[in-house]
Amino acid sequence: MDLNRRQSLRSSLEAGAAARKPGFAAVLLSLLLVPLLLATPASAASADSKDRSVASIGKVEREAPLSIQSQAKLNPRDGIHTPSGNANAYPTFRAQPNRVGTMNLYNPGGRAVDAAADVLARYKPQVVGLQEACSKDVIKLRDKLRERTGINYHAITAHFLPFYDPLHVGRCWDTSGDGGFYGIGMLTASPITASGSHSYEKGGTENRGYLWANTLVDGVEVRVFNTHLAQAGQASERRSEVAELVGEAARHDRSLVVGDFNAEPQQDELKGMWTAFREADPGCGPAYNATCTVTANASPRRKKFDYVWINDAFQFGPGVTTVDTWSDHDFVFSDVDNTLF
Repeated sequence: MDLNRRQSLRSSLEAGAAARKPGFAAVLLSLLLVPLLLATPASAASADSKDRSVASIGKVEREAPLSIQSQAKLNPRDGIHTPSGNANAYPTFRAQPNRVGTMNLYNPGGRAVDAAADVLARYKPQVVGLQEACSKDVIKLRDKLRERTGINYHAITAHFLPFYDPLHVGRCWDTSGDGGFYGIGMLTASPITASGSHSYEKGGTENRGYLWANTLVDGVEVRVFNTHLAQAGQASERRSEVAELVGEAARHDRSLVVGDFNAEPQQDELKGMWTAFREADPGCGPAYNATCTVTANASPRRKKFDYVWINDAFQFGPGVTTVDTWSDHDFVFSDVDNTLF
């Protein structure tokens, strides 16, 4: 899409969204623009036909919960990819099979696909949840990791803002091209067997939600949730969001939750998480602890906003690792071990 056309579409979108409510004209405009936003470059679409781009849904898909009995063993070939037609051109690598992480891509700070790829290629997580992500940038990040690491990452995305919202344009369209929709995403080194998303009923000033995927972590099938909770100054909204998230995630015998919660561990809105899950950092808990590792730049000081939560099907290894990045959030990950075998 040339720059003049993109600027014209940007002006149309912003005019249609001025009231932030979907009038008839705005809805009609959004329907006309959806094919443009959803269009995926042929290279990304053909890379993996099983990848899913998950739009938000009004109600969570309440599939049967994962149970201890429905174990899935690790396929030795999962996560293996040779980034060339010649199998001998590059060595093949495997992700760290029990490494689970979260990374906020810091958008509106810009679209930093290369910077994110540099960090993830170094640490090779099995699963990573992404926040403040443009949907097509998640696909680009997946492809860059495939080429840099040889790991066959899979991608899903979800967005919760209306199609006509100017944030899609303001944060995902620039001179480097159309980045798609603004929201969250996930990369997994093993195939995704099921996925879905849910929009929170109280999203705050910017609609928020979670996405989930069934995939393998440490050799067993698990449901992984990724979320980005409401912004600063919206504790009541975050409390409501946590209630919705825990209500679904706690149904499963094997579930992990990652994301940017925009709240410190001791804040009241996170009580629901502590009742059902444990967090990777042993220094963090529902009461303030000075040894809890901070992960994000916030006012008036750095704070713990980024989490890796597990239930009783898993136990933590040496704790949490935080990696300073270009973003205002660290890349945060933990190596977890399943308790089944």
